[in-house]
Parts: sequence; C-alpha cells; structure tokens
Amino acid sequence: VHAVVAVGGALAGWGFMSLVAASIAGVAVSVVVALLSRPADLDFAAVPGEWRGQWASMAGFGVQVASLSALTQAGRSLNELAIGRFAGLEPTAWYSRAAGLVELFGSLASRALSPITLAAYAADARADEPPARRFLRVQARLTGAGWPCLAVLALLAEPVIALLYGPVWGQAAPLAALLCMAACIELAYSSWQALLVSRGELARANRTLALAQLLRLPGLLLIVPLGLAGAALGAILSALLTAGLVLRVLRHRAGLAPRDWLNALAPSLSTALVCAGSVLPAWLLARALPEAPIAALALAAPLASLAWLGMLRRVGHPLWPELAAAAARLRRQPLAAGSAP
Repeated sequence: VHAVVAVGGALAGWGFMSLVAASIAGVAVSVVVALLSRPADLDFAAVPGEWRGQWASMAGFGVQVASLSALTQAGRSLNELAIGRFAGLEPTAWYSRAAGLVELFGSLASRALSPITLAAYAADARADEPPARRFLRVQARLTGAGWPCLAVLALLAEPVIALLYGPVWGQAAPLAALLCMAACIELAYSSWQALLVSRGELARANRTLALAQLLRLPGLLLIVPLGLAGAALGAILSALLTAGLVLRVLRHRAGLAPRDWLNALAPSLSTALVCAGSVLPAWLLARALPEAPIAALALAAPLASLAWLGMLRRVGHPLWPELAAAAARLRRQPLAAGSAP
C-alpha cells in the first residue's frame, strides 16, 4: 500500500505530498492488519473499569517508543542541518544524496528484521535467557550481510551513484565511501535499542539515545573547518563515540563483554575485507570507463557474490549453515512439486 500510494500519487502530480500520503496509508494499513491478526485470546471487550489502567499502560509505553523514534530521526537530520547552516544548500544536497544511498541497506534490512529481532529478544526475556548471547548472534548475522555490502559500496560508490542518480551527482561518491565506514560501525551495535526495549528498559534506552545525540556534537564541529569532508569524518567519529557508550550500557545491563563482541564480529570483518578485495577489477574498470558504470557493476556482482559465499563457508560464519539449509529446501521443492498428484 505504501508503494502504491507513493508511486500513484507521484504519477498523479502530488509531488512530495505523495510520500506523506504513502506514510499515512502504510501506517493505517499496518494498524488494521495488526488488529485483524491479533491472537484469539487478546480480547478488547474488557471490563469498563479495567480500560483506564490498560490505556494508561499502553500510552506510557507508546510515548517512550515514540520518543525513541523522534530522537533517532533528529540524529539523522543533525548533519544535514549543520551543513545547510555553515556550508549552504548545494553541499547539503551532495551530503544528502550520499547519506541516502548508504542508508538504503539499513532501511531495507531494518524494516524487515526489526520486528523479528525485537520478538526474539522478548522471547529470551520471558524465558530469562542471558541477553548477551542473542545480541551477539544477531549482530554477527547483520554484519555478515551488511559489512560486505557496505565495503563493496564504498569502493564502487562512483559507478553506483552514476547508474542510480546520474553523473551529475558524482561529487557525492567520496562522501558515500566515508559514510559507509560510519555505517559499518553503527551496524556493529545496531540492535541495542530492541534489546533494551525487550527487557522493559525504555527509559534507559531513551537516556542512552539522548546522550548518543549529544556525542554527535564533536563530529558536527568538524564541518566548520573541513566542510563536507568534515561532515563525513564527523559521522565516523560520532559512530565510534556512540559505540563506546552503547557497549558500556550493554556491559552493565546485559553482561556483554567487549572481547566476546569483537570475537563474534571477526568472521564478518574478514568476509567484508575479502569481498572488497574481490571487486578491485571492477573498480579499475570503473576508473577506465567512467561513462559505462553498468559494466563495472556487472563485473562486481558475481565477483562479490562468490567471494561472500566462499568466505562465509571458509570462516564458519553463522550465516553459512542457514544459507545452506535454505538452498537445500529450494532444491527439494521442485521435486516435491513434481511428485505431487
């Protein structure tokens, strides 16, 4: 529904309002589907005297979650606001294009995985399972898929931007490469909010996120002397500072040891480095033929895919057994379909 309203509104001439209408329509449909899909024992026909307490509990939880979302969105806008104030409109457009490209993977992955991650953390909380174990498993899988993608994108940002947005946006490519580094750091601890929320630590999650936004200020100060490059370097600095804060919080609240966290992410790091090295021929081709970005990307896709699968198997990454099991199921399905009466 979100996609249909957005594209349909744009074709009808609504302009940017088509995106606003799409967001409202998408949320409305999500609410309706959630109500229709609720468990059978979740009955809204409560005793009148109980509604006050139920609504108060729901409202309190909703306010805390909404504040998390508001703080997150504010943090994403700080760099562009600062660039617009100190550097002007055109540099803001370059940065926004680069940041939007880098955030594509995160937005697609988080939209699909966040509900599942939160449910898994909540199941562990109900079973009184140690939270650090699940956190390490989640982050290993997220970085196993995300870090190779971001590493390849950092090298091939120029042909990707030329293909998706046109060569006029070429100045955004160096920024995208630096922002990929910041995104890699953020991905290493990306599910910390879901972990705290699943444990009922909403107030602590809000305090931590508010402090994380304050830690962006040193990075923002780099915009004044260094301009756009300072903004990208500032994003890396902010991600590092936030990583230290989050790890400190999770060490006290979830028993997460930094050494265990680094060990869990080591297979993903080696996989990302090999994937980046595998696309060097495509990078050289992009430098030789900048007017044909599709050629470089067509070469990079199989090289990176083969390197990714090979390294997942070589280092014993947790993603490899799951991919192997999924491939086995796909191989069995045609046989099962063919043998059905």
